[in-house]
Amino acid sequence: MNLNKNTNSILTLVFSIFALIISIRSCDISKDALNYAKTIEAFKLTPGLLVECDTIDVKFDLTNQAVLQGLRIVFPDKVTSNFLDLKTKPYSINQYILSSKVKGYIESKIQISDSIAVIGNINIPIIVNYSAMVNGSSQYLRENRVLIFDVHFEKNLSKITLNSSYLINRVGYPIKEVSYWYNPFGKSKQEKVSEQDNLDVKNLLDEQLNNL
Repeated sequence: MNLNKNTNSILTLVFSIFALIISIRSCDISKDALNYAKTIEAFKLTPGLLVECDTIDVKFDLTNQAVLQGLRIVFPDKVTSNFLDLKTKPYSINQYILSSKVKGYIESKIQISDSIAVIGNINIPIIVNYSAMVNGSSQYLRENRVLIFDVHFEKNLSKITLNSSYLINRVGYPIKEVSYWYNPFGKSKQEKVSEQDNLDVKNLLDEQLNNL
């Protein structure tokens, strides 16, 4: 009889602990969701990128009189797995350098023959991670954009020039809402979020590249 009572007490204790863990976890998920929603809403009020293209350079600046402090351009893996970092002023890149990043991908999509010239546009989606000084404080921001390249290919001519860029969406970090169980013996939450975000960015750009 006492054995049954002890067993029931132990089971009750186990269920209580399990219920407490679930309750705490639910609170954490709700808190993460609320914080993520606030972050996304705040991004709408932050300075956006200005992209100016001429025949020589592509220049980057910010709206709202904010000060750009650096940026990184992330391309789809099918285009290049290498980032493009701009860390010092002026924040610009030569057209030749930029076109060299995408040339291999564009050439793989175009078949050149002796008697045919190819003239047109190719769109490539990107993620731009950038930092800005806004009202005396640093902010780390993101945009999902499309680069529009003018393409002129002939037998003895290969010319790729960035014509313009347009905004798809302002996005946050991480790019998708995520939540993880705490594991004191595993990777930190920051590491897990970073790894998942890199994967989500890759999948997003690959999907957009296929649909553009």
